[in-house]
Amino acid sequence: MNKLMVELKFSVREVEEFRIVYCDKKIASVQEFDLEQEPNGLTRDTIRKLMSNLGVSVRGERKAILDEELENLGCNSESPLDFAGFLRLMRWLMESGWLNDKEVKEKQKS
Repeated sequence: MNKLMVELKFSVREVEEFRIVYCDKKIASVQEFDLEQEPNGLTRDTIRKLMSNLGVSVRGERKAILDEELENLGCNSESPLDFAGFLRLMRWLMESGWLNDKEVKEKQKS
């Protein structure tokens, strides 16, 4: 994990905050998607919902871009996104500007 933190340029505090979000979303997905047990990671549907809650639009072309990135991170219909993949996704979202969109900032203000 330390090697990944250095690679992604996240602090220990940031990783712990992301871990809390990741674990909370795994637990919430059990009720939200009527699952019998907690999944091994985050499904694409859970990730899309999380992004929507952040104010990030994942429609149209952006959905295809996100799906491609998730596929690159090993997340598909049979394999949920593990925590390392989640950290990589968060870094990608920051660097791609998706978390800096005008619509996100406006949603955060309200």
